Amino acid sequence: MFSSVYKFNKEMRGVRIKDFADKKKILFLKIIIPVIIGAVLYFCFCPDVIFVGAIDDFLNTTLHITVSRTVFLPVIIRFYFFDFLWSYSFAGIICLLLDDGSPIPCITIPLGLGIIMEILQCMDIAAGTADVFDVVVEMIGIITAIIVTRRVRKNEETS
Repeated sequence: MFSSVYKFNKEMRGVRIKDFADKKKILFLKIIIPVIIGAVLYFCFCPDVIFVGAIDDFLNTTLHITVSRTVFLPVIIRFYFFDFLWSYSFAGIICLLLDDGSPIPCITIPLGLGIIMEILQCMDIAAGTADVFDVVVEMIGIITAIIVTRRVRKNEETS
């Protein structure tokens, strides 16, 4: 794992500024935009969360969308899409920083943390409701990040 970080740093010393700027754009698009989308949607759909309440107090507003638990799409967004975005972004950054051709760190680190979080929720140590489907959705986000990372890298190599 650390050899891949060393390899990345060694390779970056010889990379032209334009190539590095392109990598930063890809990093931004892959990681930052999903986090921003997730944060905005989280703010809109999850008024019962502590940090959203703090933002409400700071902005002196309550711009939230009430989600019916019987309508499929809002329920998917409210309860699972955020986990997908979190795991996609986290696995994406792991893939960019530690990828040595093996998807193992990209899978194990975010999935392990996701499972630990669900266990802590099950034990009432962390806020939230433990849900096996959260882990399934996180795995889908991780696999998506690996596929996107590999395609981006393949396109970089061919261009």
